[in-house]
Amino acid sequence: SKEVPLTLVLDSVDQLDDSDAGRQLDWLPVAQLPEHVKLIVSSLPDHPEFRCLGKLRAALRKTGQFVGVLPLTEHERMLEHLLRRKGRKISE
Repeated sequence: SKEVPLTLVLDSVDQLDDSDAGRQLDWLPVAQLPEHVKLIVSSLPDHPEFRCLGKLRAALRKTGQFVGVLPLTEHERMLEHLLRRKGRKISE
């Protein structure tokens, strides 16, 4: 409800057991969510064995709700940036 919004976080959907077609993601109601329900889903990039990210991207392209996140490769720079914003630093 508007007074009590709900955020669901599903991490690593690409690692679901696929014995019941879990990685097909047909069970995930991305287009039918109520207004005050937010859904955050994470997946590794597509792989020949699982294509969860591509399925999510295709389903959410219709709604304009897909936000891709780049891999964090420069973790030290990111940490330093976040600390600097708070006026902090790493000391040796």
